[in-house]
Amino acid sequence: MSIQQWFEQRYQQFKEAQKLVRTSAEQASFNIFALSSINVEKENFHSDIISVLLNPNGLHKGSSTFLHVFIDYLCKHYQFNINKANYEHATVHREFSDIASRIDICIEGKGHAIIIENKMNNAPDAEMQIERYYELITKRNLEVDAIIYLTLDGIKQAPTPTIPAAASILKSIGAYTDQSNDLVQGWLNQCLEHTNEFNTKSFINEYTKLVKALNINAHERRVIQDFLKDVGKVEILPVLIQLSDNEKKAINTYRIQFIASQIQNYLPFTKGNQYPPYPTWFFEGYTFNAIRFQLSVTTESLTSVKVDLFGMANNQEKNRTTTHELLNNIKMLSAFQEGSNKNGYEKIFQTTHNLLATDAEVIQFINNLLQALRGVTA
Repeated sequence: MSIQQWFEQRYQQFKEAQKLVRTSAEQASFNIFALSSINVEKENFHSDIISVLLNPNGLHKGSSTFLHVFIDYLCKHYQFNINKANYEHATVHREFSDIASRIDICIEGKGHAIIIENKMNNAPDAEMQIERYYELITKRNLEVDAIIYLTLDGIKQAPTPTIPAAASILKSIGAYTDQSNDLVQGWLNQCLEHTNEFNTKSFINEYTKLVKALNINAHERRVIQDFLKDVGKVEILPVLIQLSDNEKKAINTYRIQFIASQIQNYLPFTKGNQYPPYPTWFFEGYTFNAIRFQLSVTTESLTSVKVDLFGMANNQEKNRTTTHELLNNIKMLSAFQEGSNKNGYEKIFQTTHNLLATDAEVIQFINNLLQALRGVTA
């Protein structure tokens, strides 16, 4: 069998899998929450439901069961060491706050606490948000056992706190990623196994279907991931280029999200997010010599990935010269060339055959760059 024949066979399997994804999306969207007029994409909506299930005094009639299942989930999948005895008579706070900070969900036990920051609607990160939450709780003489940064798809990573103790207990978790460690499979499905209450089961089941419906892209990413594992590691890029424009766009979107998910610590930048609808991920919040900088990575096509570092002042020349100085300080100037936007410098990775190898090279390069930049700010 020729490479062309093999690819056409694998491509048909890819198309069939995509059809199954669309069928699954239709099934998941048939739930009471998705069909109602309520704005289920609001963070408050999800925080209300999650806090009700975690609350030992909630209407679910399960006492501390769901809270204990949640703690077991964190310990099993995210290597926390949390003593459930400290949360035997816990209080679950919604919008626990002071003048400066408002925590979405705070589980307060006996001398201990768990913080949940809900980003399921991709709300922007506030400056020093995690640090402020941590200090708000510790000032009450509570030991923070875990800080959970909850997103819908698990792609966006939490900003790394400048407080080492907070950074050591911070985990980014996806509500639904089609993986065993997401909130749906790791916690909500387990809650269903721990209740016989019909109304409670129905409530959890409908909410689970809603979360899946909101992130049906998780299934599509899995299909693309499996496809790229097969075809992206062999030398058939000329064949891949035969894909439709929509298929190329979907693959490049998956690639940029995968690259971003592998940047676990993006300090000295403080915020990171995708720039929709383009396959671009950007990091911002870093200042050098009074110039705010942005780092972006773009899967421009199946054949190239571009990394940009540039200043964001109104003076184009000052942006470029300050970027030059910064890269020279960290001894990485030779790795870049002047950027096409004239505000900084760029690095372009060309792919001739192997997509996965190129993406791995990009990830390594960005992590090395961030580590070098952290040395400047130390």
